[in-house]
Amino acid sequence: MQQVRLAALTAPALSALALAAAAFALAATLVSADAPARVAPALGAPLAATPLAATHREPPAPDRMPPLAAPEGKIVLTVTGALGTSNAPAEPPPADILPGESRAGSRVARFDDAMLAALPREDFRTTTIWTSGAVHFSGVPLRALLDRLGVQGGRLRVIALNDYAVEIPVADIETRAPLLADRRDGQPMTIRDKGPLWIIYPYDADPAYRNEVIYARSVWQVDRIEVLP
Repeated sequence: MQQVRLAALTAPALSALALAAAAFALAATLVSADAPARVAPALGAPLAATPLAATHREPPAPDRMPPLAAPEGKIVLTVTGALGTSNAPAEPPPADILPGESRAGSRVARFDDAMLAALPREDFRTTTIWTSGAVHFSGVPLRALLDRLGVQGGRLRVIALNDYAVEIPVADIETRAPLLADRRDGQPMTIRDKGPLWIIYPYDADPAYRNEVIYARSVWQVDRIEVLP
C-alpha cells in the first residue's frame, strides 16, 4: 500500500520536474542564440558590447586624412613615402632601384617648427649616455607624427644631417616613445646640441630602453624620415 501511495505522489512531481527542465533548456537555447550580443532579461533586446580600453587609437584611413598645411617657416623635417597626406609635390621614384624592385613616387610632407609644435606633445626627464645628468626633453611622440600622416605599417628610415641613417620598424614605435624631441630643458636644440630634432627614449624608465639597438635608433640632428614598405 505504501509503495502504491509513493508512486501516486511521485508521478505529479516528475511531471513538474520535466516541465521545469524543458523551460530551462528553452531559456538556455535563446540565450546561446543571441550570444555574444548579450540578451537583456525578459525584454530580449540586444545590449551594445563595451569595448576594451585601447592603448593606441588608430588614425583615420589614409584616404580620409585631413589636409596638411604648407609650412610658413624654416623647414626642420621632411617625411617621404607612403603617406596618407602631403603638402609638397611628390618625388619621382629613386634612380637606384634594385633589379626587379618596383617603387612608386613618394608623397612628401614638410614641417616647420610651428607645425610640429601644433601636434600632440609629450615630455619626460631622463639621463642619456651622451649627456651629463638628467635632461628634460619635450617634443612630438613619433607615433603622433605617423598618425597625422596616416602611416600604419612598414619601416622608417631616419636620416640625420650628416646622412647617418637607421631603420625603425613602425610596429616597434609605442604611443609615447620614442620622442621626436625639439626642446632640451625648455630650449630649442641647436645643431651643436644635437638638434634641431633628436629621437629620444625614456632610458631611465625601463631597462628595455638601455641596449645597443635603442641607442642606435636614437638619431640626433634628424633631418628626414623615409617611410618604407
